[in-house]
Amino acid sequence: MKAPGRIFLLVTGIIYIVAGVSGIISGLFLEILSQTVDGVGDMVGVQGAGSGFGLLAFFSLAAGIFSLIMGIMGIVHRNTLEKASMLIAFGVIDMIIDVISMIATGTFSIAMILLFALPICYIVGAYKNKNAQAV
Repeated sequence: MKAPGRIFLLVTGIIYIVAGVSGIISGLFLEILSQTVDGVGDMVGVQGAGSGFGLLAFFSLAAGIFSLIMGIMGIVHRNTLEKASMLIAFGVIDMIIDVISMIATGTFSIAMILLFALPICYIVGAYKNKNAQAV
């Protein structure tokens, strides 16, 4: 039996992989920037000058790794009906992370609302597979 949500999971998985790789790259760049600012700050007598960039680098790396894992899991398990519940859980966790980041940054715009389109499509694909398993 073909999984009805496989196209949703394939497309969103590819997008998550691209987003994950870019998040990891930006996290590494921010860590380098944090170390540079810390070094310059130490030379002028300011301790911990790059700590804000370091925290941003950590969250960027964590989100990038999570997105990469979500994308790989979506692509690998797009035809596996038994893994649909796990993929739904990943989508819900991503939506929760998106809400927390919206609250933490204080940005409530149309662009941030569009951020929910990707996990919703991911969940829809996994839900279609779960319903196909029940039949």
